[in-house]
Amino acid sequence: IRQGSSGGSAAALASGMSWLATGSDLGGSLRIPAAFCGVVGMRPSVGTLQEENKLKGTLLHNLNGAMGRNVLDMSILLDAMVNASPRSKQFQTYAREGLKFELPCQVGRLIFSSDIGRTCTEIVDPRISNKCLSAAKKLSEALSLPLDEEGMNMMFSEIDIEWLFESTRSADMWKKWFVSSNSSTRKFIKGLVDKGEMKPELAWNILIGEQYVTQQARTKVLYQQLQERVLQLFTSAGTETYILCPVTCCLPFDKSIRYIKEIRGVSFRSYIEWLRPTYAVSLLNCPAISIPIGYSDSGLPIGLQIIGSPGSDGKLIRFSALAEKVLSPTSNVILHPKTNNVADSGDTFANGPCNPADALSHHSPTCPALQLNVEPLR
Repeated sequence: IRQGSSGGSAAALASGMSWLATGSDLGGSLRIPAAFCGVVGMRPSVGTLQEENKLKGTLLHNLNGAMGRNVLDMSILLDAMVNASPRSKQFQTYAREGLKFELPCQVGRLIFSSDIGRTCTEIVDPRISNKCLSAAKKLSEALSLPLDEEGMNMMFSEIDIEWLFESTRSADMWKKWFVSSNSSTRKFIKGLVDKGEMKPELAWNILIGEQYVTQQARTKVLYQQLQERVLQLFTSAGTETYILCPVTCCLPFDKSIRYIKEIRGVSFRSYIEWLRPTYAVSLLNCPAISIPIGYSDSGLPIGLQIIGSPGSDGKLIRFSALAEKVLSPTSNVILHPKTNNVADSGDTFANGPCNPADALSHHSPTCPALQLNVEPLR
């Protein structure tokens, strides 16, 4: 699967239709479906898969990754995806070490943030943040480590994560869809929307890129500042450091909703804002895994995001397997559909549009090009 969110992959795993699954992740398309379905999904480091070596110079990467019902299963598929020799079991070895509670390289720092370094203040469902905090405390106790709740705040301090993600993503999309002139591109994209050949959400993402193309100098400065903080955070302890935080800001929601546009009274300007817990992490260029840690009171899955230092995929897998053993000793259980979780999936914590017209109405105020009246082609 080279493009698109991996909801089908995660659902197939959770229902027992598949043992393993692949997917891609730019802003959370592996991690969020994994969290919503109670399985494991990993966004690897840039360069872990051979094809990713071609992405030099790109700030934001759409990376292929692996999914499984537990960390060991996921690591088996990742071994196959790196095109290693049939005898190579690099990532499997790391996972098995974690399951044995063997950590040759000592974990020296454990960081937790319920709001992803204050980038998601007031929007994370307390049913999720409380469950993640409980899991983080249980891990810190098992490892006899204090829980650092400030490290992630310092990393994102005074960096406009929303602006940075939109800039890196949309500028690239505008360049890819550009046709002869700015005006022609606007009309072409809006025409596709009017004919029902492009979703309003995608059109918005492309069209706002026009304003960001001319601001790439600022984008690179903010991105470089963030990367320097990432390096400082992961090297300051002198030993392995891991960040724990929620994967999502809301529980799985009804399939009729296209995306979440409001959570707990906080309105979002676009369809990508509810993805903030994962897209903020994508900007760090670090490997990240979503592992299941339990359920809401009515049985909806909740995931914990574990983030390692750039290039530390094997060690992250080892630590995640250990965390899985400590937190979810009954992992790899095939989920059975439930009918008593409707109250949670349709509650007042979150809501969103259910059709293209509503999605277009939501995005038009921040994108004048979506308000164009394009004459039909003759």
